[in-house]
Amino acid sequence: MGLRLILVRLAPVLMIVIAAGFWFNNVQQGGPYVFRNLVPPAVLVLLAALTLQRGNGTWTGSGWRLPLGVAGFAIPALGLSAYLHYAYSVNLNGLFTDAQNPEGLFRYLPIYTLVAGAGGFPVADRVVVEKAERKLHLMNDGEIFRTFPIALGIRPIGDKEYEGDFRTPEGTYYLDTRNPNSEYFLSIHVSYPNGQDAFEARSKGLDPGGAIMIHGQPNEPTRSEAYYRTQDWTNGCIAVSNSDMIDIWLMTPDNTPIEIRP
Repeated sequence: MGLRLILVRLAPVLMIVIAAGFWFNNVQQGGPYVFRNLVPPAVLVLLAALTLQRGNGTWTGSGWRLPLGVAGFAIPALGLSAYLHYAYSVNLNGLFTDAQNPEGLFRYLPIYTLVAGAGGFPVADRVVVEKAERKLHLMNDGEIFRTFPIALGIRPIGDKEYEGDFRTPEGTYYLDTRNPNSEYFLSIHVSYPNGQDAFEARSKGLDPGGAIMIHGQPNEPTRSEAYYRTQDWTNGCIAVSNSDMIDIWLMTPDNTPIEIRP
């Protein structure tokens, strides 16, 4: 991480701005408006650099909320693409008749966009939940790179034992399936119950339950925003804000191990 990675990930953004500069200079033949037209690309480069600097070389680690948090990489890539397409449409309308083959620049815009976004999201190889601290950590190579506040089941203390006990389980599981159309804003299934959970519950004649998720806020809330932000309110799931849920969704591959600690 650090300066070297920042420069590597900023390079595609700089490349497209340089290409834009050559094109603007070409179509306007060095006229007085070249520098004015380069202001938006320059702002985008500055914005990209600040995002990377705050994120320690990552597009999504800045801690900023949308659009800078999750989709930070799209701002310099897609934003500049849209601006240049607008400029190209002006040229097609005949205002700049001396442009020579501007299509060459736009033919490669999708590549610039993909390169600018490539590797932008750090990927977790493990998730750790600390129930007592109400924190969810994304980890890579043993180091925490993102931390999110969470809400738990309405009976937050203790391990889940059976269906309907409103507790969040404790143990080691996997994030095995995803549901973009759940009752909440995105959800990722936790592979509870594991073999030990099922054995302990059934030895007591109980149903261990299931459907434990990491999810966002309800699509149809019945309480105030402050309630969901400050209280443990789930049936046993792990809840986060919607913007944090997008980050978790993007940065956890399928079958990522998750450890839920007391």
